[in-house]
Amino acid sequence: MKVGLGIQEEWAARNTRHDAAWAYANNPEVFSKQQAIDLVSSNLEELLGLDQEEKGLEGGWVAWEGDWFSMDARVRGVKGMGSEMVDLF
Repeated sequence: MKVGLGIQEEWAARNTRHDAAWAYANNPEVFSKQQAIDLVSSNLEELLGLDQEEKGLEGGWVAWEGDWFSMDARVRGVKGMGSEMVDLF
């Protein structure tokens, strides 16, 4: 069974990594770090029917510096789904 964490309003999207970190921190015997990340990424895409490979789209990604689960992590690059440009920060 696939499970995902989502948002109800756009402003909450920035907090999804913290939601995943809380899921892992409170249940390390249930989730690995990768499984917690999947809750807000690939599992969510699959649940919503957004499988890019089936639609011939190249997926988007976000590059982080530091541990994704720490408050010190910083976004350093973003590529939107289907986009050819990469935004660097």
